[in-house]
Amino acid sequence: MNRGSKEHWDGDDFELEREFEEVSDAYHSKKGKPPRVPKRLERRIKELARYRIGEELRDNWIFGHIPQLSLAATLLFGVGVFYVVTLEQQSKPALNKVAPQSELAAPAPSMDDATRERMEEAARMTAAEYTRKSRPAAAPSIAGVQSLRADPLRQLVGTWHGENELRLSPGRPIRKSATTARASMVGKILNVSYEWQEEGKPQTGLLLISPDDAGKTVDGVWIDSWHMGTSIMNCKGHIENGMISMLGSYPAPSGPDWGWRIEIAQPDTNSFQVRMYNITPAGQEALAVEADYARD
Repeated sequence: MNRGSKEHWDGDDFELEREFEEVSDAYHSKKGKPPRVPKRLERRIKELARYRIGEELRDNWIFGHIPQLSLAATLLFGVGVFYVVTLEQQSKPALNKVAPQSELAAPAPSMDDATRERMEEAARMTAAEYTRKSRPAAAPSIAGVQSLRADPLRQLVGTWHGENELRLSPGRPIRKSATTARASMVGKILNVSYEWQEEGKPQTGLLLISPDDAGKTVDGVWIDSWHMGTSIMNCKGHIENGMISMLGSYPAPSGPDWGWRIEIAQPDTNSFQVRMYNITPAGQEALAVEADYARD
């Protein structure tokens, strides 16, 4: 056996080789039946064989350290997921659980008998019957009047029709014509556009009313094709008890400016009235325009 090839052997292999040489020399010297291997050498060979097989198994990917650690981590992860899912299922309420009949039938603690009777009556009636019964009368209730006074501008939103009366001067005939109006809110500003006629000729007008944050004072703009022509009247006023009152002025060529007061009142939710007064420089007032509208 080449001694130069022993440099890569470990100590146990080299010792085994040396012991095996003794057996080989004994065999060649006797030239007879093969010698019996000593038990000590046989045990040593088996120990080295087990050692070599164990090393190969540890280096193997299937049976080595890495797959064993991976398998253990997988098992731990699976156990953790199962535990979390089990806790989540236990914490969720049952979806198909039905409340006892006593709980469903029991009224709310704060519900009085009158309220409960109204709710039971509404449940027995159809939607149309309940709507007809709960619809308010034409005249406003106390709550309706308070609502009109609380926000008179928004109560005017809608389309309207009515009659317009023009009074040129005391003693002269009143000129009547049909009138229509459309009111809308532009943010907090009320926009009222209207149409009427003077001696059969169509006329148009526009009122813009802007309240302050408290809803007590207003700024206004009035435009009318017959009264103002191409001019614009700026007004200032207030809201009191649900009525809007604004004061403006216009120039009179022969003397000082005249005043013009516009009042808008809404006695109920289905009607409103417009009154315009001409005011002399001395402070005398005369009714100039009177228009009564009903909701379409």
